[in-house]
This record gives sequence, C-alpha cells and structure tokens, in this order.
Amino acid sequence: MCALLDMKANTEEVNKALDEIHEEMDKVVVTKTELSEALQEQNSINEALCAENCSARWLWKSGDLQNGFAIPWEIQTINTCPENFLWDEDKSMVLTVAPGLYEINFGFFSAKQPTV
Repeated sequence: MCALLDMKANTEEVNKALDEIHEEMDKVVVTKTELSEALQEQNSINEALCAENCSARWLWKSGDLQNGFAIPWEIQTINTCPENFLWDEDKSMVLTVAPGLYEINFGFFSAKQPTV
C-alpha cells in the first residue's frame, strides 16, 4: 500500500501539469471568423447526415389482420421524421409527406410457416 501511495501524484505535480496545459492552450488562437466558418461547415455536415438518417419503424404484434388482408401497424418504435412519416395506431398505412424514393423492409417472425 505504501508503494502505491508513493507513486501517487502530489499537489505540485498536478499543478505543474495544469500549468503546462494552460500554456499550450494559450498558444492556440482561434478568431471569431475561423470559429464561425468551422461551425457553419459542421452545420452543413450535420444537415446532410440527418437527411440520410431519416427512418421510422412500426410493429405488428397482434397477428390480427384488417379486412382479412391488411396489416395494422400497432406500435411505433422509432420515427426520426414525424413531420414526414404520418402514422396512426392500428391503421394499415403510413403516409409520407415528402415525395421521393423510400426503402421499405419487412420482417415477419412466426412459429409456423407464414403466408405473406
């Protein structure tokens, strides 16, 4: 235990390390223009990434059908764009506001061979 306590940094060592960090930070100067440009560039990147990550997911848990064939989407588990993906509980459709190409995936899990 004494050996571990001897290896522990003392107050002088910690203060010296903090002084070195402060000296290095004082050397770095960022102008308001540089910061503004960097923030604007990051904002553009964020907007592009967010547009690519627009997704939604609904679940059909009951196994019941509407009108003998339609799947009622009962639970919404994620919707990153609720202003675009319009969903009502137990409805068999999801409306999209924005026109475009959408990728749709389905996964069905059952104890016996299903007909989908």
